[in-house]
Amino acid sequence: MAKNLHGVRGVLPILAVGVLVVGVLRPDQLAAQCTTISGATNVDISKRVGNEAETNIAIDPTNPLRLFAMAVPASGSSQFGAYSTDGGVNWTSRLFLTGADGMSASCCDGQLAWDNFGNLFVTYINSAGTAVIVGMSTNGGVSFSQIGSFAGGVDQPSIAVGPGSGGVNGSVWVDYNISGTMRVRGASVTGLGAVGAFSAEVSPPTASGTYGGIAVGPLGQVMITYQGASGGQGPTTIYCNTDPDGLGGSGFGARVTITNTNVGGFDFIPAQNGRSIDAEAGLAWDRTGGAHHGRVYLVYTEETVNENNDTEIYVRFSDNAGTSWSALQRVNDDTLGNGKSQFLPSIAIDQTTGNLAISWMDSRNSAGNNTAENWSTLGTYVAGNLTFLPNIKTSAGVSNANTAGNGLDYGDYLGICFHANTYYPIWSDNSGAATLPGYVGSPAFDVATAKVTVSITNPAAPGSPTASPNRICIGQTSTLSATPGVGNTVDWFTGGCGVTAVPGGATPVVSPGVTTTYYARGRNIANGCTGASCSTVIVTIANNTGDFDGGGVHDSDLPTFVSILLNPGTPQDCVADMNNDGSVDGRDIPQWVAAYMIP
Repeated sequence: MAKNLHGVRGVLPILAVGVLVVGVLRPDQLAAQCTTISGATNVDISKRVGNEAETNIAIDPTNPLRLFAMAVPASGSSQFGAYSTDGGVNWTSRLFLTGADGMSASCCDGQLAWDNFGNLFVTYINSAGTAVIVGMSTNGGVSFSQIGSFAGGVDQPSIAVGPGSGGVNGSVWVDYNISGTMRVRGASVTGLGAVGAFSAEVSPPTASGTYGGIAVGPLGQVMITYQGASGGQGPTTIYCNTDPDGLGGSGFGARVTITNTNVGGFDFIPAQNGRSIDAEAGLAWDRTGGAHHGRVYLVYTEETVNENNDTEIYVRFSDNAGTSWSALQRVNDDTLGNGKSQFLPSIAIDQTTGNLAISWMDSRNSAGNNTAENWSTLGTYVAGNLTFLPNIKTSAGVSNANTAGNGLDYGDYLGICFHANTYYPIWSDNSGAATLPGYVGSPAFDVATAKVTVSITNPAAPGSPTASPNRICIGQTSTLSATPGVGNTVDWFTGGCGVTAVPGGATPVVSPGVTTTYYARGRNIANGCTGASCSTVIVTIANNTGDFDGGGVHDSDLPTFVSILLNPGTPQDCVADMNNDGSVDGRDIPQWVAAYMIP
């Protein structure tokens, strides 16, 4: 039935997180370093004896200090749940979904979503494995009430929230697998605690597959993704179906093939050789109203050669609701082809910025490719291109599923949530108390998370921009200079800030053919971060104007004009050559007087 029904019961831990280490960056990554990510101390949420796996976490967009986390404990018909009201520093935990707390007793496969009204939704499989259950909390996870129960031989439900049809009000959606076919239901949401009845079960066209994900678009569209084969080592195919109006009357469209992958439904790797892994396709839909509003992202796992255990995390995106998809982009930045495994990716989008957060388990530092750490990164845009920052090791310690002894290893999936430049990955961890304060599993898994902060630091525009001289004749030169901030240098441009680079470093010598504005932008020498704004200076071509000081032809220019008449051959002859005949003499006087009379 469900691939994870062997169950792992748990409590959530949080660990000390690594800081960003900047290596050698590609040119398209340099500007991205204005955006950096850094982790905080890992926190053990559960601090319980016994295993916990299949972790999930959600953040309240109406109050980002509120978080809720859950995991599957090693035994019993319940799940571990914990809530925080201080941004993940402290947690209040319990076993919930017990059958005695207003919710049906749970087997496994718990997932969470928190909407813009403050409703926290949970979905899972009941203890008998015969129904998908949906619950709702209006008090940050202190208590839940049951709002849906959908019968069948079900597996791995997913849940998503977003706008209702046409972008009006809200909606909540679940998808799940019954007998190898994806099924979907949705309900309208009009406020805190105000959820309508779920729609009838829908089977999207040709949606044969499993291990699905679901997302809601800015106009209430709904997309599901899934992989075609539930068993075996692979290869298989990842698909999607989209309903263009969600709760409206259109229904789901035809299945679209997104990509093939060598990661099957039960693909065994050394770091997860009990449960195995699947491609774990997941979706995130941009509803920010920003530059990439309406773009939907897919994260998934690929194996470079079938059964070589060298698995990678990739992202693709679609700008037309899944009709077509971009080329793949690699997320993990260890050496390609090193034979190491990355697996169980999870994706979230910050709907306040449009940035992506992705986390996964990673064996890059494991000599035997059989232990793992939690790693994560940020996807942001540089010059319009999606760019992933250098990865950070989110977990402080190294975990070993082979010694946890739970039959599920890390589980089918991990979770992550992201809001207002802060994201929280969550994972199962048995690295020990030295790296996960409060850990008591020994060697069982506790559940860990860490607060990762996104920081944007743009160098200020350089001060005192100067051109010396700032008035020249065609063929002459001027030297540009400006004062950068500490640790910065200056880059110069024409045509706008950052448009056309001027060669010559921080103090270029220029010789424009026309009056030209030059733009000075700061750049951090250490990390390549570039400023968001420029300061400017103008180099004026003064040929035949008779204006030597830039203030128009006035009394102040008369001494210079007379001096050049008496002593031709100075660099400013071109300014005094009013009739443009190549010489300065008495024939220039009438034109200069005319300019003087009408400056």
